[in-house]
Amino acid sequence: MAIALTEEFPGLVTVNGLKDPGVTGRFVVTLKETGEVISSKEMGNGRCETSEQKQRVIDKIQEYLDSQ
Repeated sequence: MAIALTEEFPGLVTVNGLKDPGVTGRFVVTLKETGEVISSKEMGNGRCETSEQKQRVIDKIQEYLDSQ
């Protein structure tokens, strides 16, 4: 998912996978221009493994682009 997002939206998003000791890790997608976190496991969005989770992230990015 990280590669697909950075290729589809070059320079627009930052995708981080962070390892947490004793936890399953974090997957965070952030809009570079605003610093807004648009997806994370902590927000209840999971690791963006299902089609629904992936589409939710893409829709959020597209909403931002449409508002510009």
